[in-house]
Amino acid sequence: MVNFLYVILAGLLAYYFFSLVKKGLDTRDKGRLYERIHVLMEEKKYKETEALLAEAVKRFPKDADFNYSLGFIYYSQNLMDNAVKEFRTAVEKEPGHALANYSLGHLL
Repeated sequence: MVNFLYVILAGLLAYYFFSLVKKGLDTRDKGRLYERIHVLMEEKKYKETEALLAEAVKRFPKDADFNYSLGFIYYSQNLMDNAVKEFRTAVEKEPGHALANYSLGHLL
């Protein structure tokens, strides 16, 4: 399970930054937020990461990546129902979100 988490985390970060560049969005604010999230995840501070991501979902309601990341945090805590809900939300917002689709398929 640990290898799966690291592969997904690395893929998420790469996917996130490439998608922002592709969309032409300003990466500074979201980039700093993702840096903080990444640090908290590395430190296994899941509750703090969860709270930060919940706020990010509210602040950026159209951004599927934050829902995906929140699902990832739920998965890390073995909260599978919550993880599936967030992965589904990410796919609803962005049907081509590869990592959300993969993770959802992995859990179902």
